[in-house]
Amino acid sequence: MTARGAEPDEHEQYLMSDTPDKTWDGKSNEEWRKDVGDNYTLEAQTYDERRSVHLNARFFFEISYGVLDELLGDVPEGAVHVDMPVGTGRFLFHLRDKGRTHDMLGVDISPGMLKVCRDRARERNERLPVMFGDAFKLCLADNSIDVLSSLRFFHLFPVRYWDAILAEMFRVLKPGGILLVDLRNLFRFGAWGILKEFRDRWVHKDQPHGFLTPTRLGSLFADWELEKTVGVGLDGLPHLSALSPSLAHRLSRLGRYRPIKYVTKEIVIKARKPAS
Repeated sequence: MTARGAEPDEHEQYLMSDTPDKTWDGKSNEEWRKDVGDNYTLEAQTYDERRSVHLNARFFFEISYGVLDELLGDVPEGAVHVDMPVGTGRFLFHLRDKGRTHDMLGVDISPGMLKVCRDRARERNERLPVMFGDAFKLCLADNSIDVLSSLRFFHLFPVRYWDAILAEMFRVLKPGGILLVDLRNLFRFGAWGILKEFRDRWVHKDQPHGFLTPTRLGSLFADWELEKTVGVGLDGLPHLSALSPSLAHRLSRLGRYRPIKYVTKEIVIKARKPAS
């Protein structure tokens, strides 16, 4: 498979030469790529701005990225970190702003998002190579990368597809490699969330959104070493932060504990591919 969007000769050591095509709800990967890529390309130019207008979004990303920084820990020089989907590069640029210097590579299915990411890297004078790819058929060799992050992504798919996406991530990570993902909590939405999940799964079978239940977490990561889970996004804290930022930040740490973590907006997960 050709890695469209990659910089020439930049990623040859990571690429797979041949991967069988798969289907997603009756669509080929090419059809799925076009649909999703087109949708996000339409949003690319205003994606970050629209998510920075509201207090809720700004506070959520601040807390979320703080948790991700903590969970990522020390990353040695020369380690390869893939962010998929990279979107506009927001998370990787955040890591650069925090002084991270390890190698980073962005993968996305949207040509528009990749263009915005490239343009912003150029504006920042950053080296951030990107390449075209999708989660069900990553253009990366087995056991080839050290860190993989995947944020604001899993909820776009029915839960029944999560195992396949995780299996592909497992394949490309080196033994001992780190995975950082976030999953949306079902019970944060209370009774409405449960009804919505029922509607999406049984009534609108083509409705993609999926949410995590506490009992699902262990089976999803059965092949992984599950190191840490942190809940992010307690309702009400963004508005409290406008009055008392320090108190809101302290209260946000309650998301580290059961059962509170399961009523936050999402759970950030650090897992590791077993070393042997």
